[in-house]
Amino acid sequence: TRHMLFIVSGAFDKLGELVKRRVGTSRIGFTQPEQDKRSEVEYLKLASTKDFIEFGFEPEFIGRLPVRVVCEHLGAADLEEILMKSEGSILMQYQADFAGYGIKLTATREAISTIAGLAEQEHTGARGLMTVLEKTLRDYKFELPSSSLKQLSISRQMVIAPARELSRMIAKGLKSRSSQS
Repeated sequence: TRHMLFIVSGAFDKLGELVKRRVGTSRIGFTQPEQDKRSEVEYLKLASTKDFIEFGFEPEFIGRLPVRVVCEHLGAADLEEILMKSEGSILMQYQADFAGYGIKLTATREAISTIAGLAEQEHTGARGLMTVLEKTLRDYKFELPSSSLKQLSISRQMVIAPARELSRMIAKGLKSRSSQS
């Protein structure tokens, strides 16, 4: 394993609780225990090799991971930034997909905030953005390419109730490209 770099990534569910039990203070007697206000992320930062072994890692393997970093949870503001500014963001991918059908896809500021807020509730980091956008645009991807629509703006209402908004758009009179020829 010389000249090799191991990168281990994942959600180590319950590891924080294991560390909390190890570093937690216990009291004897009738006094009320003090509430610990540290988050699970703060406990993960205190994880030792022994904690990882008790969690289920092989000692030989965990010994080859001398540097350990804990990532902070992404908030809605972080997710908004990822959605708007990251190279190849999921929103840009959807814009490219819709552009292939001659439809310019945009999103209102309100919609971006709503998408980021819902993605944060998913607790899956930036992957939550894909989940929310897929739920929002799934039916639009199938219905709109054959329509006369040239521009689609993602609104807050569209994110909250995509099927209702699509039905409203269709009822408003989107014409099929095939019926125009």
